[in-house]
Amino acid sequence: MITLRRAKERDRDQRRTRETWLTFPLDLGDPPSGGFGTLESLNEDRLAPGAGVVRHQHHDVEVVTYAHEGALAYEDSMGCSGVIQGGRIPTHDRRTRHSPQ
Repeated sequence: MITLRRAKERDRDQRRTRETWLTFPLDLGDPPSGGFGTLESLNEDRLAPGAGVVRHQHHDVEVVTYAHEGALAYEDSMGCSGVIQGGRIPTHDRRTRHSPQ
């Protein structure tokens, strides 16, 4: 069943340099239960200039990152790094730790 979730109904987490909106409710006991089919999460993050994201692990997932404007530098534990320019959507098959800078 598809559940319509309006923007104002999304969970929101605001910290000093990062603001996140979660499309699916966060259920730490069973993360896929809140998703849509095989899509486990769909988050919108807004980072302050120069802000970073804490390095964290993903297991057998594909990460899609979109920079609406500006640029986002990233690096992973395999030594891959780059810059995602605003308006482009690169995809990365992530089975290792990564840390967008």
